[in-house]
Amino acid sequence: MCKGVGTMKPRKERAFSLVEILVTLAIIAIVAGLSYVSGRRQLTNQEENSVVSSFQQIILEGTTAASSRGVKTILFRDEDKISLLRSDNNEELSYFELPSTVTTNLASRGELLAFSPHGWVDEVSLSNFPSPLEIRTSDKTYDLKVSLIGEVDVEVR
Repeated sequence: MCKGVGTMKPRKERAFSLVEILVTLAIIAIVAGLSYVSGRRQLTNQEENSVVSSFQQIILEGTTAASSRGVKTILFRDEDKISLLRSDNNEELSYFELPSTVTTNLASRGELLAFSPHGWVDEVSLSNFPSPLEIRTSDKTYDLKVSLIGEVDVEVR
């Protein structure tokens, strides 16, 4: 007689139990939840910190636009919107929005700065502008100082 011919060993099939599947799903859900919270916080921080560079950029843009167009330009705030306007026709040249999590020591409405056709910040408007301009985010406070030629010096507290 030949051994093994015609006889097969039954194979054991390995399957996952319901408990193993539920534990795996729970771990995946926890990791996904932590990633979402961390990603949302990081996105908020990036949005808040971009406000400083937006301020620097729009002030430089104000001096450049006034000089290149030969027209006075105005930096204007209306609640959470900061706009750069031509003074002769109120055309909006540029703008950015302040995130709701960012606070400043600026007036909530009105003219912030004026830029002369020579490309300089108007001295009267600069004397009325907060010095330093304080921008508070959820994790930092920035102090911005604007010069007559539109340069913006930034210090982090």
